[in-house]
Amino acid sequence: KITVRVKPGLPIGPVLQRLRIKVDDKIVESIELPIMANVVSDLSIIGGAEFDSKINMLDWGLVSREQGRVSRLFIVVKGDHRQQVKLAVEHIDPENALQVVIGEAKNPGAQVLTFPVTVELAPDSPSVSRLGGNQGLAEVVLSTQHPTAKQLRFRVKFAVN
Repeated sequence: KITVRVKPGLPIGPVLQRLRIKVDDKIVESIELPIMANVVSDLSIIGGAEFDSKINMLDWGLVSREQGRVSRLFIVVKGDHRQQVKLAVEHIDPENALQVVIGEAKNPGAQVLTFPVTVELAPDSPSVSRLGGNQGLAEVVLSTQHPTAKQLRFRVKFAVN
């Protein structure tokens, strides 16, 4: 039996790591075990069919330069600190291609708050590929002012053609 304890402060969302264990064996020096987890908090992201909440990724694929692309996500906030949450865009990569707008919370006095978030790739955006690989994926980081979940991140997979 192996128990893995995680210190507080991991970013919200999926965690994919490997644990290497050295063994006392002449044939095998070490064993690698995959560690898959999902760090949850009072904040979560929901979206349509193009958003995978298991890995916090918006998958646009190939986007027409002439048309651009717009998606609407929702940040759901629950828990005792929900009234303290103030969302703001902290970082966008690539900032010259993506625009992110956070709307006002819906039902501000309710047990669960919902913030609409619009993610846009404007028509005539520069040529960019963020399909993974060497270029990586685009990333959006939101600050939250929540006492323990200070940031919320999601990735965007796309290429402008």
